[in-house]
Amino acid sequence: MDILLLGGFVLWTPDAPPDYPTLLFSSTYQSFGACLALAVAARNPRIDLLLVLANSATSFNGSQLRPLIPWLEAMPKELDVGLHRIIKGMASTVASQEKQQIDTGLSEALLAFSSQLPLETLLWKLRLLDSASSYTNSRLHAVRAQTLILSSGHLLFMEPHHDLVTTLKATGFYRRTRNLDYVLDYLPPTSYEFRKARESHRFVEEAFSPVMLSTLENGKIVRGLSGIPSEGPVIFVGIMGAVPVSAANLFKLLKLKSHILLYPGGMREALHRKGEEYKLFWPEQSEFVRMGARFGAKIIPFGVVGEDDMGELIFDYEDQMKIPYLKRFIQELTEEAIQLRSDDDGEVGNQDIHLPVMLPKLPGRFYYLFGKPIETQGRNKELRDRDRAHDLYIEVKSEVENCLCYLKEKRKHDPYRNILSRLLYQLTHGPQTQIPTFEP
Repeated sequence: MDILLLGGFVLWTPDAPPDYPTLLFSSTYQSFGACLALAVAARNPRIDLLLVLANSATSFNGSQLRPLIPWLEAMPKELDVGLHRIIKGMASTVASQEKQQIDTGLSEALLAFSSQLPLETLLWKLRLLDSASSYTNSRLHAVRAQTLILSSGHLLFMEPHHDLVTTLKATGFYRRTRNLDYVLDYLPPTSYEFRKARESHRFVEEAFSPVMLSTLENGKIVRGLSGIPSEGPVIFVGIMGAVPVSAANLFKLLKLKSHILLYPGGMREALHRKGEEYKLFWPEQSEFVRMGARFGAKIIPFGVVGEDDMGELIFDYEDQMKIPYLKRFIQELTEEAIQLRSDDDGEVGNQDIHLPVMLPKLPGRFYYLFGKPIETQGRNKELRDRDRAHDLYIEVKSEVENCLCYLKEKRKHDPYRNILSRLLYQLTHGPQTQIPTFEP
């Protein structure tokens, strides 16, 4: 049964599978609901709970508003008229002093309703918060639930720029079983989310003006993505740097006929050293070929160049490992991370987590080339043989290298590779005009 606790009201959907997680989502006025959800979680440690708490009032015990309770209890009712002005001033002071604390929403709440509530109601609400905070803090040690804490202004979920659904998806709080399944629990972005994400990165698109090229079935390279199959399963194999992948997730994605972006080199290839720009670091084993052939997937090799036009690598992994403090820091980060290539003895097995330091350059341009699709449909029996699968693996790697070489050579003939020439073109032709490039 899927349970939703919202401001003290319990709603449920009987049709949900029995193994669905329970979602406790609480954010009542003055953040009492978050305390209530934590209390429920503390008393039910064995239930698979997901807590989403907004502006929790758990810090009320240390708030400057708590001393108001005995003061209000001792106040004669005849002074109720002038009370609101005093509370309003105190709430404003507390709100300004506690801008970085989680109970700022509480101060804003008091400021909002202090001029409207009678003395008895205001006192009751403060006592309720005091009781909820004390009860919850004494039981926080028993909370085992996965928890997401949202701290912002008051009435968080009524703010026009806050999208709770997007937040739950981005933080992995949408799951149908006890463990998050990155494939089956994935929800594609809505048109609104896509527009919002693109707008937030629009400056990157405008600065680097990416050139997208693809290859038709006859081998002709054209501008645009018309050479990419619209139906899956499709595996895009290249170089760039990406989220780690597992064999289980790859299997699920292929079964769902998805379009999969695969980077065999992983972190070692993405976080390269000086002088290793666009060099491939792939495993010796053909990881994806036989699995792709099992589902008749199209394999599309692709390459991307332009990183060297964005910045110059000046402090890489080798440099950082010479400094004892940074070396220990890198080792600690790597030990905490999930190692997907721990069984690989080659260079690709070196997945140490670090942050290279780059010297920014005047923005150049990014170039993408998707090669001709390689069919595996009908070759499942053939590619079960490890040697033949490895031959195809080498062919895909070679095609990726060809894509990189093609782009590195052709970009030399792009008159708009420099950002200054692109800005001048947009000034004379309009900001929405597609900027030309080299002839494919």
